[in-house]
Amino acid sequence: MTTSRRAAPLLGGVGVAAAVTTAVAAGHAYTASSVPPTRWWGLLAPGGVPAGVSSPWAVLLWAGITALSACWLLALRAARRGALTERQARRLVVLSALPLVLGPPAVSRDVYAYAAQGVMLRHGLDVYGAGPAALAGVPGADAARALAAVDARWRDSPSPYGPVTTALARLAGAISGGDPTIGLVVFRAVAALSVGVLVWACVSLAAPRRRTQVLVLVGLNPLVLVHALSAAHVEAPMCALLALAVLAGRRRVWWAAIVLACLAGLVKAPAFLAVPVVLAWHLRALDEPHRRLGRAARDVAVAVATVVATSLAVPDGFGWLRNLGTPGGGKPSSSVTGQLAALADGVVPGGRAAVVLLGAVAALAVLVVLAAGFGDRPPAESLGWALLAVAFLAPVTYPWYALWGLVCLLPTVRGRPLAALVALCVVEAGLSIPGGAAVSGPLVGAVVAASVIGLVLVDREVRVRAASRVANRRPVRG
Repeated sequence: MTTSRRAAPLLGGVGVAAAVTTAVAAGHAYTASSVPPTRWWGLLAPGGVPAGVSSPWAVLLWAGITALSACWLLALRAARRGALTERQARRLVVLSALPLVLGPPAVSRDVYAYAAQGVMLRHGLDVYGAGPAALAGVPGADAARALAAVDARWRDSPSPYGPVTTALARLAGAISGGDPTIGLVVFRAVAALSVGVLVWACVSLAAPRRRTQVLVLVGLNPLVLVHALSAAHVEAPMCALLALAVLAGRRRVWWAAIVLACLAGLVKAPAFLAVPVVLAWHLRALDEPHRRLGRAARDVAVAVATVVATSLAVPDGFGWLRNLGTPGGGKPSSSVTGQLAALADGVVPGGRAAVVLLGAVAALAVLVVLAAGFGDRPPAESLGWALLAVAFLAPVTYPWYALWGLVCLLPTVRGRPLAALVALCVVEAGLSIPGGAAVSGPLVGAVVAASVIGLVLVDREVRVRAASRVANRRPVRG
């Protein structure tokens, strides 16, 4: 029995247990501001956690996500040491993802809003002109259930997402016949397919010797599992399209790279940053400078045609541009700008607006610096750092926003930058847990302490098994 065969079952057991814990706890640790349209095989509690109230389910959810992160870190170490083969890593990713595919949405309830938008489109309502509250005027139980499932904060908010997202919502509405539960299943299926494509594209971008490590970095990443897969955020198709655009650029299929980058931006606006990066990448790759003007014109034409054709394919296809500020109505979370603005708001008159403006200037400065040094680093890395700057210098940052840049960076960066990105994933994965803000300090401390102890014990067991295998392979003297 090889070292990898000894380590893989242990990691698989930890991954499955962590995923099951996360899925079960997620069904109970949600804020009581909406009513789910389904009990999800009994995993979803009929009532949520009142705002500001401590919940033991939030602690359990925190423990599950922490255990997912611990399993991820251990698998990364095993992959780097060669104690995990690519086939075993694939099996580990699938086993850890399966409970989250089958379980209810974790941490965020945005997917209920997506399903409600599908119901709106089925009834001929404009998702860019009105929020899900417009379903109150639609007769039938399905419309009422779809509206009740949407978080109260977003019921009056029109969609800030692009026409590709709207097309997915219309598809969900058509398949479901207006049933919000089936609409949820459709969006979960889209998320699962997107994550699969994302992992494949990132592994394809990796150097041959790093394929297993990148498979673990992306496929077992707690941000990917919790926010892209379980919560079924639109970051899943957006990031899959981004990764495919980078892969097409790497393979010099430029028209495909431009189309894919535009489609990613038509899911969610920040991904449009990929379009100028791909254009500059193509021009830099040309051996004949005199051809650059013609190629640039052709590339711009492909981008414009993609945006226009896709926008015309859905009702009011350019209407989303009016609503790009909608996500700014949430809490700042891990936004650097948002946190500083909240502090300044009560200290200096007009301080919040000034800090938000400074954040925009800082983000623009980062983009200028990255553009100036574009030739000094791989284009995918420039894009990744730019997307991270936009995410964390925006007035509001949700944990899943980190995925924008991570999918471009994880396949290629190494050393200290990679270590910093891994740490970022672990921190962001534990944020925004419903009911977690009111959990008492001792309970949080106990969860963290137990998680650390468990991590140390599992890591020690993996190393003991590996050392035992090495010792058994030594030749016997005498």
